[in-house]
Amino acid sequence: DIDDSTERIVRYLSELRVPINIARMHVFKDSTGQEMLAQVFLVEPEVARARSSSNRRREPNTSEMQALADEYKIGELFQRIKKGVTGVLESPYYYKTKARYPLKTKDKLSLVLDIDAVSEEPGKMPFIVHATRCNDHLRIPIEELQAMLPNIEKYLGVRSWRGSSPEEKESAEGLKGTFSSLDEVDKFAAGLREAKKRLATD
Repeated sequence: DIDDSTERIVRYLSELRVPINIARMHVFKDSTGQEMLAQVFLVEPEVARARSSSNRRREPNTSEMQALADEYKIGELFQRIKKGVTGVLESPYYYKTKARYPLKTKDKLSLVLDIDAVSEEPGKMPFIVHATRCNDHLRIPIEELQAMLPNIEKYLGVRSWRGSSPEEKESAEGLKGTFSSLDEVDKFAAGLREAKKRLATD
């Protein structure tokens, strides 16, 4: 059995769509000595399942993200950046309206490029580049990175990116801006490929 306090907590969490429940087990014995087991749930299983499944966030897939980019007139740019950084950055993972490109380092994946499929200005694709990680892992100085990117300004929000080291939380630098042409995307992708090529020959 459970006490009243625990029951209240479980009911409360279930209403908040936390996947939680309690099952009470009751054992009965009939006149012949045969035992029967009855299971009684605090929250009806179907209700608990429906609540918890509605709380799961389903991330968009490639085609959904591409359709979103197409809607904002940046579909071609969105495809081009994916093709351009292949071989340097890992395949993106999608989160809400963003395609996030990690770089594989010795012991982990580090997010270095954030592309948005939604644009306040149709035809212009927003991006954020983690300049510190590009320098640390690809040996691209921030001045060189600035020359590779269009319409940029400094962005210190990268300091709060997941997986940031204590040093990054303190002093990391990022660059944000918008790509508005295929040539701009190609220039950035070519710079990344060239940096990787230099690393390979060092």
